[in-house]
Amino acid sequence: IFDTDAALAEFVGIGPRSTAGSNPIYVKIINVGRNTLTSVSIQASVDGVLQTAINLSGLSLPQYKDTVINIGTFVATIGTTTNIMAWTYSPNGITDQNLSNDTVAISTIGCVLVLNGTYDVGGGNNDFSTLNDAMTALTNCGVSGPVVLRLASGTYNSLSSINGTFFNTNATNTVTFTS
Repeated sequence: IFDTDAALAEFVGIGPRSTAGSNPIYVKIINVGRNTLTSVSIQASVDGVLQTAINLSGLSLPQYKDTVINIGTFVATIGTTTNIMAWTYSPNGITDQNLSNDTVAISTIGCVLVLNGTYDVGGGNNDFSTLNDAMTALTNCGVSGPVVLRLASGTYNSLSSINGTFFNTNATNTVTFTS
């Protein structure tokens, strides 16, 4: 165990697929060192282009505590892979004693709409005009959290033909169809 060791644990809210357009870049910082983390700098690059460094001060993270920080944005383009990397440096104004946990990287592909939350399908005020539109988003882009599709009154014969799972569904990221 080191006295001074700021680590990046992960990107928060960025997965293998991202909704096209501007997206925030959040990272989880964890203090792995014995000394309370009071300041740290974070640098990021998007497709190899350095972003403006973030210099955090006024922190008070004891050992093994973490916090999530917004370090900028990136623009996802449909069908294009974006490579994002971020790393910490100068924890408490000195050289990090453990460089092996300073960096995280992810590649994400731009998609029309990655679903997360509750959506209305059909009817008047809706997020998707038809069930087919909702199914296209699910099939092509998947989910980034639990999804509920609230169907307007009617008969939906295509529901019986749903087979398999959608990208990134699991025990937590479920897809529920309801009326």
